Amino acid sequence: MHDMFANELKSGVHRMLRANLLELRENLCHLTPSPDLIQELHDGMPVESITAHEGVPADSTRLKLLLDFSVGRILLLEAPERNPETQAWHAEVLAKLATAPMEVVVPSTIKWLLGRVHGIKLEVAVIQARVLLKEHGVEYERSLAASAIADGSLDLADTQAWVAQQAEALEEMRIAPSVSTVVLAGLVSLICSPSPLQGLPQLLALDAARIHQLHDQVNRTIQLQVILLALKPAASSVLVEEQAYKLLLQHATETTAQDALRVALLATEQLMLAADEELLRRMAKNSVDPKDPVHKLIRRRLTSVLMRSLVQAHPLQAGGLHSQGILYATDQLQQICQQVKCVADRNGEIYGPLVAELLQIRHFDREPK
Repeated sequence: MHDMFANELKSGVHRMLRANLLELRENLCHLTPSPDLIQELHDGMPVESITAHEGVPADSTRLKLLLDFSVGRILLLEAPERNPETQAWHAEVLAKLATAPMEVVVPSTIKWLLGRVHGIKLEVAVIQARVLLKEHGVEYERSLAASAIADGSLDLADTQAWVAQQAEALEEMRIAPSVSTVVLAGLVSLICSPSPLQGLPQLLALDAARIHQLHDQVNRTIQLQVILLALKPAASSVLVEEQAYKLLLQHATETTAQDALRVALLATEQLMLAADEELLRRMAKNSVDPKDPVHKLIRRRLTSVLMRSLVQAHPLQAGGLHSQGILYATDQLQQICQQVKCVADRNGEIYGPLVAELLQIRHFDREPK
């Protein structure tokens, strides 16, 4: 990116210069509350006129004035303890501009300015999250995670990595990353994980108990689907199949092989099914074994169903689930979706500005515009 930017500057092409300066001005405007001050920003950063003449190198004097204006605005916006660092950097850049060609200095200068402004926006987002957190009252105040945010110990590096991971997964599915899609996709990935949940991203720590419950609900749904496959050969009709599933759902209490076998035998007894007990024992073990091929297939399909419903807003319908081999579980999956939406909405309200800024930083850190 740096070399391409430098070559454009040298040859009088202003595409990247214009795009980066417009982004810088837009982000500074985002941090500016007053329309009058926003107009001052446009006057002090006349990007359009500086980059108007293609084929002619940009006026270095006007670029220097724009740099001075931008730094002055950053000094007003950032935390006062950061001012000395910004002022020292500014002096260093001015010294370089006095001796080095513009194409050598400008690309890294603009990158630093954009990074600094994104940092300020991130600090503002964290402050907003803390304020909203306090407004949500006692439930959050009792949470250790709430304390971590209140005292400023939120690990932004860890959080940024988690947001980037969800964004990349969404892009692979050709879904545009946003606050809503990132949080929803992240929640689906967590509750559908085949592994026990050892730790949660800090953004979701406030709802840890609820997320663990959802994880258990997904595992139980998979377990019952596997057991139902073992009962299907003995069921004389679809109606009997559905009755068997209702019995499994009613009496299942644990996601263990022993409990799976217990409820399977209970269903065969109450419905008088001539089921293969050896098959039931084997499928009971498979129902809690993430490495089992049938278990893996059902988990993969269930994950896909939840992702489409929550992230892409596709309606959950029994016919569609049936075509995926997921039987009689529409009500349970709708309940799971409703609970996930509640968690996502609450976290989006508190952390929305923070996630939005992390997504913008990710975009900024990637390939050139």
